[in-house]
Amino acid sequence: MATDENKKFLLDYLKTHGLDHSIMIADVEKLVSEERAQMSLKRLINPPTVKNFGWTQYYSAEEIDAWVKDTVTKHSDISTVEVIGQTTENRPIHLVKISTGGSGKPSIFIDGAFHGNEWLSPAVTTYIINELLNSRAKHEAILNAFDFYIVPIVNVDGYEYSRNTNRYWRKTRSGPHGGTTCYGVDTNRNFAFHFGESGSSDNPCSESYHGPKAFSEPETDALRKYVEALPDVDWVLYLSMHSNGPMFQSPWHYTTTLPEDHDEVMGIASAAIAAIKARHGKVYLAGSGGKLLYFSAGCSVDWFKDIGFKYSYTIELRDKGQYGFALPPDQIIPNAEEIWAAFEAILNKI
Repeated sequence: MATDENKKFLLDYLKTHGLDHSIMIADVEKLVSEERAQMSLKRLINPPTVKNFGWTQYYSAEEIDAWVKDTVTKHSDISTVEVIGQTTENRPIHLVKISTGGSGKPSIFIDGAFHGNEWLSPAVTTYIINELLNSRAKHEAILNAFDFYIVPIVNVDGYEYSRNTNRYWRKTRSGPHGGTTCYGVDTNRNFAFHFGESGSSDNPCSESYHGPKAFSEPETDALRKYVEALPDVDWVLYLSMHSNGPMFQSPWHYTTTLPEDHDEVMGIASAAIAAIKARHGKVYLAGSGGKLLYFSAGCSVDWFKDIGFKYSYTIELRDKGQYGFALPPDQIIPNAEEIWAAFEAILNKI
């Protein structure tokens, strides 16, 4: 993003260096203002409650937590919710476990909202919970075959700061760091696999600041502790919902070198993006993060792969750039539907 004051300098720089460019969003401030006005109107017309919770607007972390607890209570025979950690600002990080029972079942871990500005992410994670529980009769085969562990919002502080203060806030809210006045760590650079390497920054004011050490953030440390406390679980799949893309990214993200099983992993991703296209016609790209997008050493998908999750993907949700992170709420359901189609395709393959 560039301010009006910097716009001419940026365009001159691009022209001087022969760099092709296009303007994706002409006026970000206007887009955000329109988003907030629409959100206020929707909440006025349809005040958010557990009873009328849906996927036509974006909800606060507290509203999401209330819906999760209510939904789990209604399906307590196969689901539980627990607090796996507290954020820097002492907000709870909730995890939903869905299991019909039985031992040795392959298990799936899903999380959302690593970055505060990615509001679409928890909308999709809650949609998946809703499908598995409130539409459980349709998904009996899946529920009997797998156990599911879902964290709707990882970076709860960042999410709330984005909602209430700075729409484009990405990081956590720890700090200030390193003798600066800068707050926050990029949760997706804070994992202990090639920590501090390519695509991360040691500058506390950078959007990709990796933090003072691996797992310095209570949010990432909560995920680590939870997974490591379950050594006997047969983990097979990790999905981390991000925006905006749209892409399916596999390991590795710290290098262009590919894992030995890359072709097999990409076979699953190909089935997923085919299911997405069949649902609403949207085209997602698939490939390793280091080749498809950019380096992001210390990310969760690489760490989960390294500790034994054979299939590990970052899913970059809509859109391609017209709205960026401020995706209109009327696209939540179509996006969630296509990701659910991809999810089913993956489960049918693994």
